[in-house]
Amino acid sequence: VPPKNDETVVFSKGEGRRLILHIFIRALFPAVAAQIVNLVAFGFLMIAFERDFLLAASCGTLSGSLSWRNVARCDAVRQYSGPAKTWAGSLMLAELALCMITSSASFLSRTELMRKKNPWKANRIWAYSFVVSLALIVPYLAATLSRGVLGALPWYFYVVALLLPLLCLLACELVKRDDQKQEYRAEKLRRLQFETRLGMWSPKESRFLDDTS
Repeated sequence: VPPKNDETVVFSKGEGRRLILHIFIRALFPAVAAQIVNLVAFGFLMIAFERDFLLAASCGTLSGSLSWRNVARCDAVRQYSGPAKTWAGSLMLAELALCMITSSASFLSRTELMRKKNPWKANRIWAYSFVVSLALIVPYLAATLSRGVLGALPWYFYVVALLLPLLCLLACELVKRDDQKQEYRAEKLRRLQFETRLGMWSPKESRFLDDTS
């Protein structure tokens, strides 16, 4: 705990490093989730709409079968700049937005967990913004994706795409739990420091008896 009114001390010991680590963790999960969606979607869209390109580039196995993993390992797709890449990028951006919107429920409080503080009741402006932001993803995908794109993706792609934002939210809550422990410890130290100083400067009874009494 920094000394009282000491403006030269900004963070307590290790707090700056912990803050940077927590910011990195909160940003890492949405970025990784969006990249996973982009990689898997690009593979399936290439198979559905650019199968001749993949076969000509020998991106499949010896038996001629193709999977999104074969597309991800194929060097020829690095030069590809067709519509499948654009569609996968749109899905990636939508997934990133979905992860950030979902994770925002954990940003309403730094230390209080969601199970103890319901975000829907704690902040109505956030609740309205949450619904509106989710609704805006639908017209964005409708404007950027062509007909048949969503149908070319398997059902488990959508399961993964919906589970990843929940994992991002879980990661934010775990980081918040660590913040909660550190804040609780710092609060106890501040109280101890205050009570110690109060005891040092509080009036004390004289140890010498009055001889006239």
